[in-house]
Amino acid sequence: MIMGTSLIVVDLILLLFFVPAIIVGIRKGFVRQLAGLIALILGVWAGYHFSSFLSGKLNIWLDTVSSFVDILSFTLIFLAVLLGVTLLGHFISGIIKIALLGWLDKILGVIFAIIKTAFILSIVIYILNSFDSIWSFLPKKSLADSDVYLFLERLAPKVFPYLKNLQEITLDI
Repeated sequence: MIMGTSLIVVDLILLLFFVPAIIVGIRKGFVRQLAGLIALILGVWAGYHFSSFLSGKLNIWLDTVSSFVDILSFTLIFLAVLLGVTLLGHFISGIIKIALLGWLDKILGVIFAIIKTAFILSIVIYILNSFDSIWSFLPKKSLADSDVYLFLERLAPKVFPYLKNLQEITLDI
């Protein structure tokens, strides 16, 4: 039982998404997962801000279309940052294991993985709900009876209030 009602099929399906998250949380731990998330964000940021600089340098050696060089520059910077931050995460994770705090890293890893999965599911639900007037993916009664669905549906808009603006824009399409 969750929140005083019985589990329904929608709840079970949504809860199944958390099983791999728990396994990944135990396997990778908190530090490596956090490093992976930071690597993605920092990689995109660095690629966006520094790809034009690298494009200028690569254009000297490569005689090709500038848009290809721009994409190549972004990709190289993104991958370099991704690799560097990921390796740093592995290094820090190793130090934590040496300090005999591996158990704490794994517990925090499970919590982090569950939260990350909840946010991803919440954003997917939010996007699907944005197109609900065009295409309904599940009967409203099933969704209204699902405690897990209702929790996830409210999560992303509370953390990211600007999503409401995106939903209004998609309704105008």
